Amino acid sequence: MLFSFTVLMIFISVIVALKTATYLQKHALFTINLPIGEPQRKTNIDGLRGFLALGVFYHHFIITYHWKLTGQWVAPAQNFFNNIGQVSVALFFMITGYLFIGRMLKNKLTWRAFFLSRLFRIMPLYLFMITLMTWLILFHSNFLLTDGVILLLKEIGLWPIFQQPSINGFEHTMQVTAGVTWTLKYEWIFYLALPIIGLLLSHKISIWILLLSVLILAHNPKEIYITEPIQFNTFFFILFLIGGFGTHIEIKYKNIKPNLIRLLSYGGILSIILVLFFFTNSYGVPQAFLIGVFFLSILLGNNLFGLLHHRASIILGEMSYSIYLVHGLVLYVLFSIFFNDFIKIDANSYLTTMPFVGLLILLISSLTYKHIEKPMIEVGRKLR
Repeated sequence: MLFSFTVLMIFISVIVALKTATYLQKHALFTINLPIGEPQRKTNIDGLRGFLALGVFYHHFIITYHWKLTGQWVAPAQNFFNNIGQVSVALFFMITGYLFIGRMLKNKLTWRAFFLSRLFRIMPLYLFMITLMTWLILFHSNFLLTDGVILLLKEIGLWPIFQQPSINGFEHTMQVTAGVTWTLKYEWIFYLALPIIGLLLSHKISIWILLLSVLILAHNPKEIYITEPIQFNTFFFILFLIGGFGTHIEIKYKNIKPNLIRLLSYGGILSIILVLFFFTNSYGVPQAFLIGVFFLSILLGNNLFGLLHHRASIILGEMSYSIYLVHGLVLYVLFSIFFNDFIKIDANSYLTTMPFVGLLILLISSLTYKHIEKPMIEVGRKLR
């Protein structure tokens, strides 16, 4: 793919996304309560999340093209197109650590309320996605069962606990969702580890324990296997803990001078540019610390020249989870069912569809947010 034309299509897609979010808000098809008057750095996080979800979509849009041509689901060859997805995931993990370790440090986290909120925030849309994925796979198989009903039910039943086997013998099961669901397993492992982290942070030197934990994990990241669903790479805990450490930095330096905020903003932007363009992937210790510099600059006031405070950015952030889970299904339906041959014409013709595919994803995501995410979040809130 031609680099400059791909970047142009991504830029146009971002503009279309912002315009679409504004349209949805104005026409009451999608309503949220925008955080007016809240601390600026929280608004920055709200505004950032939508762009992270879009970054994952653009990453998978490019991968889909090569998958349909070669039959291999592999990372894009050009650093930027690979890292826009991986950096986005890394920042999502940092946001999780920032939010929940931050609440523990501020003594604002009660376990019953926390696990209920996470259950009703994460699982309903995920279960809906599993249902759609299963239906699509059965549709591809002409509703013929390869190994019988019992095995099919077992395979489907493993997905809610984040084991993700092929369903009905379909070899491209993971491609139906663009493989995004692996991150949800890490989110839940982190949630389950929070009580232990809370015990470690329950005294005055807690923040230094947090920093020491980051340094120990950074010294030797490794794969840990307990059981089939509980296996993980400790590297991703570095990202969660850096996010948690960000809470301490935010509190300690909340009255930082505007000139210094500006300097930190430029440093954060430079750090993320280095990762995007000069590393083959984002999942390494040096990359984690560079991404961490960018994240800390966001917490301390870097709003990307006002972009993160834009109303449309905050709307995109509000439905970022829907964008994240929905985009893989949309890509699969479009380019593996309806337009399976179109993708083989040429790269530029495929790329010109990116803004339109993004528009479709946003329209569907607004519906899943409005009719699945938001109502179930309210149910969780009432139960708490």
